[in-house]
Amino acid sequence: MFNQYRLKRKWGRGVRRASSFVLLRGDDSAVSNMRDFAWHRTKRNPFWLDESNCVDWKFFAKLLILIILLSLTLYLLIYSKFFQINNIGVIGSQKVTTSLIKESVSSVLNYKKYIFCPGNNYFLADSDEIRSVLMEKFPIKSIEVQKQFPNQLLIKLTERIPAVIFDNGYEYSYLDADASVIDALKKVGKDEWIEKTQVTTSTDDNGNEVSDTKVISRIHKPNTGAIYHEFGDYPIVYVENSSSTLSKEAVSVIKVWYDYIAGTNKIKNGYFIINPEIGVLDIKTGGGWYIKTSVKADVNSEISNLEIAMKNKINVNNISYIDLRFPDKMYWK
Repeated sequence: MFNQYRLKRKWGRGVRRASSFVLLRGDDSAVSNMRDFAWHRTKRNPFWLDESNCVDWKFFAKLLILIILLSLTLYLLIYSKFFQINNIGVIGSQKVTTSLIKESVSSVLNYKKYIFCPGNNYFLADSDEIRSVLMEKFPIKSIEVQKQFPNQLLIKLTERIPAVIFDNGYEYSYLDADASVIDALKKVGKDEWIEKTQVTTSTDDNGNEVSDTKVISRIHKPNTGAIYHEFGDYPIVYVENSSSTLSKEAVSVIKVWYDYIAGTNKIKNGYFIINPEIGVLDIKTGGGWYIKTSVKADVNSEISNLEIAMKNKINVNNISYIDLRFPDKMYWK
């Protein structure tokens, strides 16, 4: 017998099951729509906790501990005395004293980094900054700055060695082999100039005699004894034109002549006079006579010719000069 009410109940159950299957998402509405075997609506468990909406306090606690540990480690690395540079070693210093170099390095390290961080910290110390400061302050040709863990600094340097003492008529300076100024030494004294004067007389409008002294010529004669004693045994080179400088080639030639004269007992060292514009070089000896040569000449060949001439022909005590500027010829007076 067909029962229409029974059919409606079955049809309603099917629709509700299908909707429950599609909309079931695990939320409260889904739980409230679930049925037991007796087709009764289930009740929510009051002690059930939805973990998807809970704050993970363990994660934040671990993150906080990690931040604290990293901050503490960073603080120790920056502010611990164990990593503060307190030992500075210097290798290769000659004319520049080690104490001056250490003092300059310490002045760089004493500056704060990033406002509040110590500049002498091993990790924050800037080797390039130290190198540039030392290169600018001292006559250094090359320098290497090494940080040695955990608190040491090693400086290896090569100084610019003076090759000549340059005299431009106003002051004395050290020049290196490249003809670059290393350091200014002192001013030229007034007593190192020999002036030749001339006095002229005339009368003024009232008939009074007026005398006027004029400087006709000035000759510069360096005090070689005092200069050698004070600044060392380097060739003294006077440039006639005060605005001119020496070339690297000229410095090399002068050094060869100076070393030759210093190594022989026949000639006493004096000083050099050069005119860079025409390349003429006069070597003033300590015996009162001088050698005329050229910057562009073959130095070794000229020295050999001079040696032969002094052995066979020339008595240097009876001459005023020897001229070596002409190839295969020699003139003296």
